[in-house]
Amino acid sequence: MKAVFVTYCSRDKRKDEGDIFAIERYISNRIMKVYEASKLVLADFMILSGEFGLLDKSDKIPYYDHLLVMEEVEDYIKKVSEQLMEKNIKKIIFFTETLENDPNLKPYQISISRACKNLNIEFMMLKMSSEINI
Repeated sequence: MKAVFVTYCSRDKRKDEGDIFAIERYISNRIMKVYEASKLVLADFMILSGEFGLLDKSDKIPYYDHLLVMEEVEDYIKKVSEQLMEKNIKKIIFFTETLENDPNLKPYQISISRACKNLNIEFMMLKMSSEINI
C-alpha cells in the first residue's frame, strides 16, 4: 500500500493574485523537503491546510491567512475525513514540528490523527525539528 506524505501548511505564502498551485503558494523549506522526500520513495504528497483541509500539490488555491484553532477542530476533522474517503487514502505519514517548537500545531496534529483513527487509516506522525534534515 502506497503511503501519502503529508505536512501542514505555512504562514508564509506567495501573495500572487488569483489561484496558484498549492506547492507554489507556500514558502516553506519544510514543505519542500517533505515533497522531495516523497518523490524519492514514490509516495504521494499532500499539504494539510488550515483553510482547505487536504490539498494535492497541484490543487490551485488563492492567497489566504488562516491558522487552525482548537475551536475549529471538530468540524475540521469531519472535513478532512470526507477528503480522506474521497481520495481513498489508506496510509498517512504526517511530518510535523514538535509542539515544543510550535504549540500552534496542536489542532493540526489532533485533526489529522483523529480523522485517520476514525476511518481506520494507518497513521504515523514523524516529529521533526528545524535542525533535522529528512
